[in-house]
Amino acid sequence: MPEPKYELSFRIRKSVAYHDHRRSYFKTLDAAVKVLGLVIAFAVFTDNFGHDAWAKGLAVLFVVASSASIVRRFGAMANLHDCLYKDFIELQQELVRMQDPSKGNLGVLESEVLAVESREPPIYSALNRHCHNQICRIDEEFDSIQPLRWFHVLLMNVRPFHNLPTKQVTAGG
Repeated sequence: MPEPKYELSFRIRKSVAYHDHRRSYFKTLDAAVKVLGLVIAFAVFTDNFGHDAWAKGLAVLFVVASSASIVRRFGAMANLHDCLYKDFIELQQELVRMQDPSKGNLGVLESEVLAVESREPPIYSALNRHCHNQICRIDEEFDSIQPLRWFHVLLMNVRPFHNLPTKQVTAGG
């Protein structure tokens, strides 16, 4: 695979992995809030909790989870990342279909990648680095793996970690 094509392929595959992670994260949160609501509604409907502290605690938990869902828009964010995921998949398919890409063809595709990237919400650095490392492992580019601490991986969908140590994050070095 020619180097410019590989670089663009790496970038697109990393974006696919990134948006797949974000999509799954927001879908899981959205589903969890809905399930919590159903459980609480069922418990209230059947009066299983009576008037004890469990009922109040679950009600508070549901209010907090529902508020977070409304403010952070879990469902809408899942849909946004799903659309971005599909757009990057289409770009990857277009790149794969190029048998012998010229600089002009790659330039056109790169401009399409930039157009999709311009619609992305702010990037979470730890998750972006995690996806970079996944693609490096798949491609057996072990020298290009970027360091991540355990807490970065644990919180990569929750916190942006814009202060990660700077190291060039590109394929092949």
